[in-house]
Formats: sequence, C-alpha cells, structure tokens
Amino acid sequence: MDVAATWTPRNQAGDHTLNVTADSGGVVTESDEGNNSADFTFTVRGNRIENGSFESSSSGTSPDSWSGSSTGAGTASWSEGGSDGTHSASLTGNGGNALVHGSPSWTSDPVAVTPGEALELAASVRTDGVSSAPTAGLIYLGPAGEVLQTVRLLTAPLATNGFASLSQVVTIPAGVAQVKVVLAGFAATDIATRGTVTFDEVGLFEL
Repeated sequence: MDVAATWTPRNQAGDHTLNVTADSGGVVTESDEGNNSADFTFTVRGNRIENGSFESSSSGTSPDSWSGSSTGAGTASWSEGGSDGTHSASLTGNGGNALVHGSPSWTSDPVAVTPGEALELAASVRTDGVSSAPTAGLIYLGPAGEVLQTVRLLTAPLATNGFASLSQVVTIPAGVAQVKVVLAGFAATDIATRGTVTFDEVGLFEL
C-alpha cells in the first residue's frame, strides 16, 4: 500500500520528523498491526535570497530581487538557459580589461543576518570560454547599511561540462547586520576571450 503525506515547510527551517501511519483507524485487518507507522527525518533549509533561481521578473528585463551591473568590461543579462532549462543570469565579456574597466556583476537585495550564525552559500555555475575564474561571495553591511567588506567564497572552474554545483559555509562576523550576495563574472585582469558565465539556483541557506 502506498501512503502519501502533505506537509508545508514554509517558515519551518530546521530538523523535522514526519510520522506517517497507514490505516490509522484499524479498518483493514492485518496479521501484524504494529508495522503501519514510519518516521521520516529531514532538514528544511530556508533560503535567505529571494528568487535564487532567477525565474521571476516583474519588469521582464532582469530577475526580481537582483540588480545587474554592466560595465565597460562586459554585460549582465537574464535569459533562458539555466540548469533546468529555465531562466538564469549571465555575465558576458566584450574583450575589455576588467582591471581597467571593471567587470559585470549581479547583486541581490540585502537580507538580515545575525553575527555568529552559519549560512551556506551555494550556486550552480557554467563557464564558456572564460579566461579568468568567476566568483560568488557576500557583501557585508553594517547597521546603517554601510559596506564593511566583500568576501569571495566560491570560485567556479574555468571549464565545466554543463553546470557545476558549488557551496561553502560562512560564519557571519561581528558587526554585520545585513549581507548581499554578489556574483562576479571575472575575477582576474582580462576577459578578452569574450566568454560567458551563467549562474542559476543561487542560495544563502540556513543551517
């Protein structure tokens, strides 16, 4: 007998145990009535970043809750082509020099954090023809919204077969009240290869 259970995990981050019982009313006569129940333990991880999959856009030109920066060294775009074939956010070089012109990036809306808490930054990344490694990290903000520090946590490989899944745990330092996730297309001095970096399924997960 197959048993289905429905439970809403919204706002329920953490460890949970779900008990599922078949024939709880004892309607069906069985030789062993003691094996109708089972416990399933699982962890729900809350994602602090809204629209981490990049699939939603109110404006139709960029994903909700993210801002794209397109400088003289590249462009930021939102289009089809994610890890599951849906929308994703891309950064493309135009042959310039990132050291001179800057480089394109995607930045999330700020989210509240607590000093000392551990969060996991994760992203699916695909690189095509890039000459320097793209990164994902956090911008630390103080109580007044001032920028305290930018930390690079994930570095994508220069060559991937499809999307590579990257993740790293970070502990929020003292004095930090908010963070933004920042996805930078190119970390080194040049993007002359005119390559493209595609990000999808970005998350800042509660542990």
